[in-house]
Amino acid sequence: MSSKRNEKSGRIIPHKHCPVCGAAIPPDKEYCSSECAETDMKQKKQLDRMRKLVYIMIAVMIALTILMMSLGK
Repeated sequence: MSSKRNEKSGRIIPHKHCPVCGAAIPPDKEYCSSECAETDMKQKKQLDRMRKLVYIMIAVMIALTILMMSLGK
C-alpha cells in the first residue's frame, strides 16, 4: 500500500495537501514550499484584479444604460 499508512493501526498518518501542487504536507503547514506560497499569492492577486475589473465593467455598463435611457426621452 501507500507509505503514508501507519503499519500498526493501518490508518493514514494525519496530513493535508498543498493547495498549489497537491503534495502531502504536515497538518500544521499551509504550503509545501515557499515557491508554492508565492505562486498562490500571485494567483490570488490576479484573481482580485480580475474581479475588480469585472465590477468596474458592470458599473460602466449600468452607467451607459442609464445614460442612454435618459437621452432617449
